[in-house]
Amino acid sequence: MREHLYRGKRKRDGVWIYGFYYTTEGKHFILGNENPDSDIQLAYEVIPETVGEYTGLLDKNNVIIFEWDIVIIRTGYCGNPKIKTAERKYVVEWSNRRNYYAGFTPFGCSDIYEQEVVGNIHDNPELLEEHNEN
Repeated sequence: MREHLYRGKRKRDGVWIYGFYYTTEGKHFILGNENPDSDIQLAYEVIPETVGEYTGLLDKNNVIIFEWDIVIIRTGYCGNPKIKTAERKYVVEWSNRRNYYAGFTPFGCSDIYEQEVVGNIHDNPELLEEHNEN
Protein backbone atom coordinates (compact mmCIF):
# COMPACT_ATOMS: atom_id res chain seq x y z
CA MET A 1 0.00 0.00 0.00
CA ARG A 2 1.32 3.42 -0.96
CA GLU A 3 2.08 5.93 1.79
CA HIS A 4 -0.15 9.02 1.65
CA LEU A 5 2.24 11.92 2.05
CA TYR A 6 1.70 15.43 0.76
CA ARG A 7 3.75 18.55 0.38
CA GLY A 8 2.71 22.15 -0.03
CA LYS A 9 4.19 25.61 0.36
CA ARG A 10 3.40 27.30 3.65
CA LYS A 11 1.22 30.33 2.98
CA ARG A 12 3.09 32.80 5.18
CA ASP A 13 6.61 32.27 3.80
CA GLY A 14 6.66 29.68 1.00
CA VAL A 15 8.58 27.01 2.95
CA TRP A 16 7.78 23.44 1.84
CA ILE A 17 5.84 21.46 4.46
CA TYR A 18 5.45 17.65 4.30
CA GLY A 19 2.74 15.61 5.98
CA PHE A 20 -1.01 14.93 6.08
CA TYR A 21 -3.17 17.24 3.93
CA TYR A 22 -6.64 18.41 4.89
CA THR A 23 -9.06 21.28 4.31
CA THR A 24 -11.46 22.98 6.67
CA GLU A 25 -13.61 26.08 6.35
CA GLY A 26 -12.15 26.81 2.92
CA LYS A 27 -8.54 26.77 4.12
CA HIS A 28 -5.88 24.20 3.21
CA PHE A 29 -3.50 22.72 5.77
CA ILE A 30 -0.70 20.20 6.06
CA LEU A 31 -0.19 18.58 9.42
CA GLY A 32 3.52 17.98 9.56
CA ASN A 33 6.74 19.61 10.54
CA GLU A 34 9.33 21.75 8.86
CA ASN A 35 12.16 20.09 10.79
CA PRO A 36 12.53 16.37 9.94
CA ASP A 37 14.53 15.81 13.15
CA SER A 38 11.59 16.92 15.32
CA ASP A 39 8.63 14.83 16.46
CA ILE A 40 6.49 17.93 16.92
CA GLN A 41 3.79 18.26 14.26
CA LEU A 42 1.80 21.42 13.66
CA ALA A 43 -0.92 22.38 11.20
CA TYR A 44 0.45 24.81 8.62
CA GLU A 45 -1.79 26.68 6.21
CA VAL A 46 -0.53 26.04 2.69
CA ILE A 47 -1.10 27.50 -0.77
CA PRO A 48 -3.62 25.07 -2.34
CA GLU A 49 -2.12 25.25 -5.85
CA THR A 50 1.20 23.95 -4.52
CA VAL A 51 -0.15 20.83 -2.82
CA GLY A 52 1.06 17.61 -4.40
CA GLU A 53 0.79 13.98 -3.37
CA TYR A 54 3.67 11.49 -3.10
CA THR A 55 3.52 9.08 -6.03
CA GLY A 56 4.96 6.11 -4.19
CA LEU A 57 8.01 6.27 -6.47
CA LEU A 58 11.64 7.23 -5.95
CA ASP A 59 13.98 8.56 -8.60
CA LYS A 60 17.45 7.18 -9.40
CA ASN A 61 18.88 9.16 -6.45
CA ASN A 62 16.22 7.88 -4.00
CA VAL A 63 14.44 11.26 -4.07
CA ILE A 64 10.70 11.01 -3.37
CA ILE A 65 8.66 11.88 -6.47
CA PHE A 66 5.65 14.14 -5.88
CA GLU A 67 2.86 15.33 -8.11
CA TRP A 68 3.99 18.49 -9.97
CA ASP A 69 7.64 17.43 -9.96
CA ILE A 70 9.55 17.77 -13.19
CA VAL A 71 11.47 14.61 -14.03
CA ILE A 72 13.81 13.51 -16.75
CA ILE A 73 12.77 10.11 -18.08
CA ARG A 74 15.29 7.92 -19.84
CA THR A 75 13.88 5.00 -21.80
CA GLY A 76 15.50 1.87 -23.12
CA TYR A 77 14.32 -0.64 -25.69
CA CYS A 78 12.59 -3.83 -24.51
CA GLY A 79 14.03 -3.62 -21.00
CA ASN A 80 17.58 -3.10 -22.24
CA PRO A 81 18.85 0.27 -20.90
CA LYS A 82 21.98 -0.08 -23.04
CA ILE A 83 19.83 0.60 -26.09
CA LYS A 84 18.70 4.13 -25.29
CA THR A 85 15.68 5.42 -27.17
CA ALA A 86 14.89 8.75 -25.50
CA GLU A 87 15.66 11.23 -22.75
CA ARG A 88 12.95 13.81 -22.16
CA LYS A 89 11.52 16.01 -19.44
CA TYR A 90 8.00 15.47 -18.07
CA VAL A 91 5.68 16.85 -15.39
CA VAL A 92 4.25 14.32 -12.92
CA GLU A 93 0.45 14.53 -12.80
CA TRP A 94 -2.46 12.39 -11.63
CA SER A 95 -5.09 10.71 -13.74
CA ASN A 96 -7.77 8.54 -12.13
CA ARG A 97 -5.67 8.59 -8.93
CA ARG A 98 -2.66 7.03 -10.67
CA ASN A 99 0.48 8.97 -11.37
CA TYR A 100 1.70 9.45 -14.89
CA TYR A 101 4.09 11.67 -16.76
CA ALA A 102 2.27 14.33 -18.76
CA GLY A 103 3.08 13.90 -22.42
CA PHE A 104 4.81 10.52 -22.01
CA THR A 105 3.53 7.89 -24.41
CA PRO A 106 5.39 4.58 -24.39
CA PHE A 107 5.98 3.36 -27.90
CA GLY A 108 6.63 -0.15 -29.12
CA CYS A 109 8.74 -1.99 -26.60
CA SER A 110 10.30 0.98 -24.77
CA ASP A 111 10.57 0.96 -21.00
CA ILE A 112 11.47 3.59 -18.44
CA TYR A 113 14.82 2.58 -17.08
CA GLU A 114 15.69 5.74 -15.21
CA GLN A 115 13.87 8.78 -13.83
CA GLU A 116 15.38 11.78 -12.10
CA VAL A 117 13.66 14.69 -10.33
CA VAL A 118 15.13 17.96 -11.64
CA GLY A 119 12.70 20.40 -10.01
CA ASN A 120 9.02 21.19 -9.74
CA ILE A 121 6.59 23.51 -11.47
CA HIS A 122 6.43 25.91 -8.51
CA ASP A 123 10.13 26.49 -7.82
CA ASN A 124 11.47 25.96 -11.33
CA PRO A 125 9.01 27.42 -13.88
CA GLU A 126 11.89 27.99 -16.29
CA LEU A 127 12.11 24.21 -16.71
CA LEU A 128 8.56 24.27 -18.07
CA GLU A 129 9.64 26.65 -20.82
CA GLU A 130 12.41 24.24 -21.76
CA HIS A 131 9.87 21.39 -21.51
CA ASN A 132 7.52 23.12 -23.93
CA GLU A 133 10.32 23.71 -26.43
CA ASN A 134 11.07 19.95 -26.67
